[in-house]
Amino acid sequence: MEGTQFRYVIKFVADMNKAVRFYRDVLGLPLKFESPGWSEFVTGETTLALHPASEKNPWRLKKKQP
Repeated sequence: MEGTQFRYVIKFVADMNKAVRFYRDVLGLPLKFESPGWSEFVTGETTLALHPASEKNPWRLKKKQP
Protein backbone atom coordinates (compact mmCIF):
# COMPACT_ATOMS: atom_id res chain seq x y z
CA MET A 1 0.00 0.00 0.00
CA GLU A 2 1.86 3.00 -1.23
CA GLY A 3 1.56 6.05 0.98
CA THR A 4 0.30 4.17 4.05
CA GLN A 5 1.95 5.30 7.27
CA PHE A 6 1.43 4.52 10.94
CA ARG A 7 0.78 7.53 13.16
CA TYR A 8 0.41 5.68 16.47
CA VAL A 9 1.74 2.28 17.58
CA ILE A 10 1.00 0.64 20.96
CA LYS A 11 3.40 -1.99 22.32
CA PHE A 12 2.32 -4.05 25.33
CA VAL A 13 5.21 -4.67 27.72
CA ALA A 14 5.82 -6.90 30.74
CA ASP A 15 8.02 -4.37 32.57
CA MET A 16 7.50 -0.65 31.89
CA ASN A 17 10.79 0.47 33.48
CA LYS A 18 12.88 -1.99 31.47
CA ALA A 19 11.02 -1.18 28.28
CA VAL A 20 11.46 2.58 28.74
CA ARG A 21 15.19 2.12 29.42
CA PHE A 22 15.54 -0.01 26.28
CA TYR A 23 13.75 2.34 23.90
CA ARG A 24 15.31 5.47 25.43
CA ASP A 25 18.85 4.35 26.33
CA VAL A 26 19.58 1.60 23.80
CA LEU A 27 17.60 2.75 20.75
CA GLY A 28 17.94 6.45 21.58
CA LEU A 29 14.28 7.39 21.09
CA PRO A 30 13.25 10.70 22.68
CA LEU A 31 10.85 10.16 25.58
CA LYS A 32 7.72 12.30 25.26
CA PHE A 33 5.83 11.11 28.37
CA GLU A 34 6.41 8.48 31.08
CA SER A 35 4.18 6.94 33.74
CA PRO A 36 3.73 3.44 35.21
CA GLY A 37 0.67 2.87 33.03
CA TRP A 38 1.59 4.61 29.79
CA SER A 39 4.74 5.95 28.14
CA GLU A 40 5.29 7.55 24.75
CA PHE A 41 8.27 8.12 22.46
CA VAL A 42 8.65 10.47 19.52
CA THR A 43 9.76 8.59 16.41
CA GLY A 44 9.34 11.16 13.68
CA GLU A 45 5.73 11.27 12.53
CA THR A 46 4.84 8.13 14.48
CA THR A 47 4.28 7.93 18.23
CA LEU A 48 5.36 4.72 19.95
CA ALA A 49 3.29 4.11 23.09
CA LEU A 50 4.07 1.50 25.75
CA HIS A 51 1.30 -0.01 27.85
CA PRO A 52 1.66 -2.69 30.55
CA ALA A 53 0.48 -6.17 29.62
CA SER A 54 -2.14 -7.56 32.02
CA GLU A 55 -4.63 -10.34 32.63
CA LYS A 56 -7.33 -8.19 31.00
CA ASN A 57 -5.22 -7.64 27.92
CA PRO A 58 -5.33 -10.46 25.34
CA TRP A 59 -1.77 -9.64 24.26
CA ARG A 60 -0.31 -10.25 27.70
CA LEU A 61 2.90 -12.20 28.05
CA LYS A 62 2.40 -15.66 29.47
CA LYS A 63 4.57 -16.72 32.37
CA LYS A 64 6.88 -19.65 31.78
CA GLN A 65 5.71 -22.88 33.31
CA PRO A 66 8.18 -24.57 35.73
